[in-house]
Amino acid sequence: MIKAVVYQSHTGFSRQFAYHFAIKAGLPIYSLDEAKKLKDGINVIYFSWVKNGKIVDLAKANRFNITYVCAVGVKYYSEELVSNLKKENNIDKIYYLQGGIRYYRLNIFERQFMKSLKKSLIKESKKRKLSDLEKELLIKLEKGYEEIDLDSLNALIDWCINENNNIVS
Repeated sequence: MIKAVVYQSHTGFSRQFAYHFAIKAGLPIYSLDEAKKLKDGINVIYFSWVKNGKIVDLAKANRFNITYVCAVGVKYYSEELVSNLKKENNIDKIYYLQGGIRYYRLNIFERQFMKSLKKSLIKESKKRKLSDLEKELLIKLEKGYEEIDLDSLNALIDWCINENNNIVS
């Protein structure tokens, strides 16, 4: 039985998804720092953001029995992306959600990284025609963006409710 939702968020996307999930699934929610008061080994669903292919603070959250990891990133969903996240983070059950870029929540180094990514795409566009996805990313890198689709959690919410209701006492 899943006992709680635990999350780690940097710019607010993981938190936003986690709160929506917790409310719909009827579960208590804790930031990773607040979750220190929870018992080791309890079943949780962990929401966190992706940085360079790694799910942030997964090692800290591993004191719990993580039923599902909900990874929030800026990239579009693809089977290849999920497969790489599974390999890179050594996990089986992962649910990928697209967040976005909130520049006002990024530190100077992160903003600089986004700026260099944008520059490299502009440079690349002078050499060749960019794909539609690359063009869209370039536009999004210009001002930031939010791709929150709370309905994308519906299948996992239904699974969680069903999982918790099928426990035999």
